[in-house]
Amino acid sequence: MPMKTNLLLLITLVACTIPPPNPILQLEAKLEKEIPYHFNYNPIPLDCAQRDSLFALLYQRDQEVRNQGGDMLAVDERNFDLLISYIEQCGWPRFTTKFDSIGSFHEYKIRSAPFLVLQHSFKEAMANYYFDLKTTVDEGEMEARDLALYQDRLLLYFGLPQVYGTQIKHSKERVYLYRLWSPEGVNERRKAVQLIPIEDYLGNYGLDFEQEIKSQKTK
Repeated sequence: MPMKTNLLLLITLVACTIPPPNPILQLEAKLEKEIPYHFNYNPIPLDCAQRDSLFALLYQRDQEVRNQGGDMLAVDERNFDLLISYIEQCGWPRFTTKFDSIGSFHEYKIRSAPFLVLQHSFKEAMANYYFDLKTTVDEGEMEARDLALYQDRLLLYFGLPQVYGTQIKHSKERVYLYRLWSPEGVNERRKAVQLIPIEDYLGNYGLDFEQEIKSQKTK
């Protein structure tokens, strides 16, 4: 009897030390089953050869409304219509050079525009183009940091724990860190995609990492 009890205790302890599977794998399995997602947009006729100037405009409008103020919802909708029109007429944007080799801010804006517009859209659109964005990042054509932000946002939308700790929630009572998977390894994951340590990131919101994790464990 004691041997059986000890064996059960050992199994329990081992189970408790094994972290749950990475939520990104759960997300991707779900998306593979459910894509395509359907959503509405207003088609805009355009010239595919003008991609770079169109994307630079998307970036400029996205950042101006966030840094200088204005009707953010209206700007996001206009940008979304233009980006989706491009994708539907010209295909998902691909680049012949690696992101690490770009030599100008103009080129950076072009590479970042698809991420920014989709990140500031909504669940169905983000989900629909997830694997397109991931492929371009995996091929080195877009920034890995952008994919990390994109993944965390989608994980939040689908009710799964975030992986990189980029998503902050706001309620009437407080600002807080959205549920985080495997907190002990978060800074290693953030470093791999060139994100600053989570303690510094949360400090921008007046949050303490240890307190946030303790709060999540008590829920």
